[in-house]
Amino acid sequence: MGISTVVNKSYKYYQEHGLQNLIIAAVRRSTRPVLSRRPTIYRWRHYFLRKLAPASYTDADPLKIIWANPDVINYLVDRSACPNELGSVCSGNWDQTCRRFQETRVYQSIYDRIVKDAAWDNTPLYDALLDLPKDAIWEREYKTEVEVDERLQHIDKIISKIKENGYYSQKQLLEKNPSHTKEMNNDAVHPRFNEIRVAIGRDGEMYMCRRGLHRLAIAKVLDIDEVAVLVAIRHHRWQRIRDNLRQNELSVSDKKWINHPDLAEFDGEDQKLP
Repeated sequence: MGISTVVNKSYKYYQEHGLQNLIIAAVRRSTRPVLSRRPTIYRWRHYFLRKLAPASYTDADPLKIIWANPDVINYLVDRSACPNELGSVCSGNWDQTCRRFQETRVYQSIYDRIVKDAAWDNTPLYDALLDLPKDAIWEREYKTEVEVDERLQHIDKIISKIKENGYYSQKQLLEKNPSHTKEMNNDAVHPRFNEIRVAIGRDGEMYMCRRGLHRLAIAKVLDIDEVAVLVAIRHHRWQRIRDNLRQNELSVSDKKWINHPDLAEFDGEDQKLP
């Protein structure tokens, strides 16, 4: 992309969104490739962006792990309607127009594989990996059957490990066996970024967002009690509840959420930011 193109796009963005949002967008774009491999620096970037735009970023540590029952994550958000950034706060109706996770090819195929012992090439996922459909909930494309088979063998390994050992977070696996965890990672990001990602809607409901599609489906089918998740997005109404709790101003009507995993007491490394 030429310099003139960058300047023109930046000026247009400035006209539409203002100087503050242009600065935030520039920080996001310029730092993302490096920070996706540097969890500690990512946290400080988040803190800086929150100072610039407190309404757009949560007070919570963006890499705070929450343990949630997979049975409460039943819907998938429209990714195009939400920012792709951990710790974001987003308004709008993105939590009102979601599709059921159990109706996706990923879930149905993993269910058939585990429960019915179906061959992968008899599941909806197989053909979809070869010919990426418009409504696919993953972005990676596979060009040959060999590549597809390798990917599905990788999923089989994950199924076996969860069956045998239960569910471990990427953080736990990294501490247990760093080299193997990095080898099993499905892309170039640091494993700490590779937990199941969820969004939390206005009423506290958790929605599948990005990463960990297969792990969530496996956990559901195997009836795993808890999975580790990172919260990518919080609806601004939910963030308001967090803010009120932090300031000891939780209303009587909002006290029903006090046991929500996202409102649990913060201790140790998973503490909220200053």
